[in-house]
Amino acid sequence: MASTKATFTLDEETAERARRLNIDISAAARQGVADAVRSALARSDQAAYRRMPEEPDPFWDEAAAWSFMTDAYARPATAPPPRPASPQNKPPGRHDFR
Repeated sequence: MASTKATFTLDEETAERARRLNIDISAAARQGVADAVRSALARSDQAAYRRMPEEPDPFWDEAAAWSFMTDAYARPATAPPPRPASPQNKPPGRHDFR
């Protein structure tokens, strides 16, 4: 990962409070920038959606029907049903030392 070094100004009172509270100022600044980026991206996405909202597409009904059909055929009819839990086929637990 590439990194960028940045310098910022922090008033003395806040800096002193951070030191007394054992706050890692650099980590807090990194987290603040990451939070600001996420927030800006969310606002940008919302604005884009408002400008061009998605509209229902008739194709999705066909796609949903197709995926339902493929899900129905995902497990062959000849596959055995899952075995119920029993002491014989249960994976050993944390305190099961058999």
